Amino acid sequence: MSASAARSVRTGDGRAWRAAAAVLATAVGMGGVAACSDDPIGPETGPAATEVQAIEERLTGIEDRLAAIEDRVGVLEDEPAAEERPEEDRPGEEEPGVLGDAEALIGQGVTVSGEVTEPVTVADVGASFRISGDSGDPIVVIMATPPAELQADDTVEVTGTVVRIAEDSFEVDFGIAADQLFEDPAAFFADSGGQIAISAARLEVVQAQAD
Repeated sequence: MSASAARSVRTGDGRAWRAAAAVLATAVGMGGVAACSDDPIGPETGPAATEVQAIEERLTGIEDRLAAIEDRVGVLEDEPAAEERPEEDRPGEEEPGVLGDAEALIGQGVTVSGEVTEPVTVADVGASFRISGDSGDPIVVIMATPPAELQADDTVEVTGTVVRIAEDSFEVDFGIAADQLFEDPAAFFADSGGQIAISAARLEVVQAQAD
């Protein structure tokens, strides 16, 4: 075999080898793509995935509600107890018995209870009487509506405003003229003028004298 013929054979063999390598590489690449397409690992779909998503959403909702409850508990823990609140922030409380320090309560609304004492004046336009209790001095109660029944020694609960009895402001303070309520207004002012009284808006007989 001549040298040129040998080179020709070797050249032909190299070309054939390169062609075979290209075919093999192509086959390997296609096999890799096929393997990837058959890979079972991937995003889940179908009913199972939908159920998992629903459970996750429910858990998220529960976590949100727990967070809201924790926030509310924190607010309640930070809120001062009733005994720690400033007096002006506390809800209105009923006075025990008749007013003790009535002077300090002028202009304020109160609810007091006590026993009716003489004198008792009941007219078609209103009533005037005193109540006394275990503590404090007896206090005058005047109301512009006559009670259905009222006698001395009845135990009553009265709600109204604390005022000071004055002749020039009597009608404004109590909603009734003194000469409409009393047979002798001058005698009333001579006896009770300047005293503390309750301008009553509500009267309840808790226990009648007959009981």
